[in-house]
Amino acid sequence: MKKTALVSFLTATLLFLLYHGLWWFCRRYQIYWPLDLNLPGFFMLLVAYPWSSLLFSYGREMTIAFGPEGRQIAHAVLLSIGLGVNCAAIACLARGVFTFFKVKARTSN
Repeated sequence: MKKTALVSFLTATLLFLLYHGLWWFCRRYQIYWPLDLNLPGFFMLLVAYPWSSLLFSYGREMTIAFGPEGRQIAHAVLLSIGLGVNCAAIACLARGVFTFFKVKARTSN
């Protein structure tokens, strides 16, 4: 159970950081970024919901504290951690439900 949570946490965190890094690189060096490639980012923000709403509600304060570039880095790191935590919770929940029904199916025979 612990390994499932750790693997899903690290996978989701690194996936979001890689996606955000690629997006930032393309914007910084004016490389063409099709609008269709924004969909995975919106999906990741949706899965990281409680974290994303809190961070975006304090955007102005983070800009004052860290500056525009520091705010973007803080958003990327905190959202990736939030996405990782949510994916780890989903993986543990799915694993627990699967184990529950597997054990229940064995006892009913």
